[in-house]
Amino acid sequence: MSVHGKPEPHRHKVPDHVSPELVHTLDLYEGEGMRTAPFHAIARLHEGLRVFWTDYSPRYGHGSWVVTRAKDLMHVLNNPALFSSAGWSQNQAITGATWPLVPIELDGRYHVQFRALVMPWFVGPAIARLDDTIRTRVNTLIDRFGDQQNCDFVDAFGRPFPVSIFLDLMGLPQDDMPEFLGWVYQLLHNMDPPARIAAATSIIRYLEDTAEDRRHHPRDDLITRIVNAELEGRPLTGDEIIGLLYTLFLAGLDTVAASLSFHFHHLAVNQELQLKLRAHPELIPAAVEEFLRAFSPVTARRRATADTEIGGVKIKAGDWVTVPYSLGSLDPDEFENPLQIDIERKNIRHFAFAAGPHFCLGSQLARRELAIALEEWTKRLPPFRLREGEKIRVHGGSVFGIDYLPLTWK
Repeated sequence: MSVHGKPEPHRHKVPDHVSPELVHTLDLYEGEGMRTAPFHAIARLHEGLRVFWTDYSPRYGHGSWVVTRAKDLMHVLNNPALFSSAGWSQNQAITGATWPLVPIELDGRYHVQFRALVMPWFVGPAIARLDDTIRTRVNTLIDRFGDQQNCDFVDAFGRPFPVSIFLDLMGLPQDDMPEFLGWVYQLLHNMDPPARIAAATSIIRYLEDTAEDRRHHPRDDLITRIVNAELEGRPLTGDEIIGLLYTLFLAGLDTVAASLSFHFHHLAVNQELQLKLRAHPELIPAAVEEFLRAFSPVTARRRATADTEIGGVKIKAGDWVTVPYSLGSLDPDEFENPLQIDIERKNIRHFAFAAGPHFCLGSQLARRELAIALEEWTKRLPPFRLREGEKIRVHGGSVFGIDYLPLTWK
């Protein structure tokens, strides 16, 4: 395809202000290595341009700039007035919805206010009170498959563990977990537009119905608190409520599960480190931080609000900027041997939870879930490894993940 020629499917016309030498087609979904080792694959971008334009987009209908260095990711994420979050997800917009995801698609005063509204439910004492629940849930799941001496980690533990904790917080039924996971997978990891729209519509309708139920039948759960919350002395609007619930639903059902599977896969193929953590469980929190750095699965976007420049490249107002958190966490200018796992690494300033004003609200909960999972697995089960003769299944996309991880501890 000619750089400025007729677009092919999922490849879009390059704007006239983008120089041809800055165009590099990046496919985070089906590109080389994305179905086998996505973090190694994307890290190769550090060998090329600091900032480039990708003309490929199976989800958004337009190309974007891609920043590849940690300092540039930090610049973009710390400057919401210049790089806006408004409209970046489109996970609701595909249905025709015009409300934003709250608070991740808000900037400025309203973003700060909504973060302050939600923050008490995800920090400090609120998370500490969940420790026993998290530990009990880990052991309940292990009881189901521990004697079998093998499992598909993703289906048996990686997804149901963090998702079940989230469903308890929200007050959603555990029995509906398979349906919820099916919707989220179709929305986030399927490139077929009708399937994505159907999944998004199902999630929105379910959350709207549940919010309406909580108005008339309140419970001790997060949905009830959100429905009855106030901002600046007024009740939240219907759009604000659904925008916040939809954001929490998508975040709670995908990202921690994705991280868990990468962490356990690494330990399955690195027995020396696994045995070290078994012998020294006090090292598990440090290991979790290093895993979060090495396996930062999320890619976000921002939109320039004015003409600007990054690394000598001119960015026009209205241009989209793709921000793969993994490129910041694996930047060789920031981390020596970035693809190597070193739980004694001193610099642990990673991008697994983003950076700047939109730093992940659920980071404390995620850290506790990841650490407790490792603690209980290494206490309850013998050393585990990949099942011989089987291959894992991996997906790329806006959130990298593992779909099949066969483990054994025979």
